[in-house]
Amino acid sequence: MAMCVDSNASLARDLVFRVKLDSTASVRLDAVTQWLTTAVGKLYPVPDCFECDYPCALVSGTLHNDWADEEANDTVQNQIIAVAHRMWGPAENCLRENSRMKGLVVVQESAKPIDDQHLLDPRNVASALRESTFLPVPAGVVAVGVSGVSYAYAKMVWAEIVTPSRNWMDGEGKGYMVHPMFMFTESVGYDGIREMSFNFGWGDLH
Repeated sequence: MAMCVDSNASLARDLVFRVKLDSTASVRLDAVTQWLTTAVGKLYPVPDCFECDYPCALVSGTLHNDWADEEANDTVQNQIIAVAHRMWGPAENCLRENSRMKGLVVVQESAKPIDDQHLLDPRNVASALRESTFLPVPAGVVAVGVSGVSYAYAKMVWAEIVTPSRNWMDGEGKGYMVHPMFMFTESVGYDGIREMSFNFGWGDLH
């Protein structure tokens, strides 16, 4: 059966992925994370005008790991959830940096970047995943949802992924400023460092 891929049409700085699997999610987590990170990194590399900034970054975790859903006749559920954040570009959620000035006068207040021309399009990412444009579909993947979301929604999911004491996900994260965060660049390839959400303009996650 062919993999099903769906998306919304919301251009955003942040994408949330839900990946349904036919086998244990924790076993598939590394391969799925690399697949998603590579697609986002190749589609949205750092533009020359922001060449000193970091590339897009992604964290992931097991939403359901061999979880038996009692409301669905104990059907076993396996899902991975991930958030991709565009780290390059104007600061987000910052009135000082994003408000528009005319000389010494504030003429337009905005916490979000005005006329941001580099937002991520979930439809483009969904198409690349569907067509296996960059990497083959990992074993076990049945369906994928790609959603462009607000920074508030992305922050909520990111915080749940990285925390050691998850509320609505299975398993546990490694912790704030410890959980692995992955990026892809043409010069380095697929690589991981500690999560850097403290630098996103979101405020503390903990």
